[in-house]
Amino acid sequence: MDDKMKNFLEHYGVLGMRWGQRKGRKTIASNDRRRIDNINTKSIKKLSNKELQDVITRKQLEKSYKSLTMSKMDVGKKLVSDILVKSAKQTATTFVSKQMTKFVDSAYKKYTE
Repeated sequence: MDDKMKNFLEHYGVLGMRWGQRKGRKTIASNDRRRIDNINTKSIKKLSNKELQDVITRKQLEKSYKSLTMSKMDVGKKLVSDILVKSAKQTATTFVSKQMTKFVDSAYKKYTE
């Protein structure tokens, strides 16, 4: 082998293809999901019974999967989040109620004087 052949780099890629992108490796799940998403863009009245059943089944499966895979940490986060939201609503309601009472009292005093 001479020196020219040692320094030769051969490329087997596809021209125009970007680094890090794979060509033609779509999974069945992504194709199924894409099909369901395309069905969701149609009007419900235009769907066939089979398409509507597929959408309902897919949504139910996603919901049950999410509830089954929810960890204890996720349940705790949801509980804390719910408590914080409720307490924030209660605090906001109390604050607005006090401010309105002050406003009404001051308006009443100005009106009666």
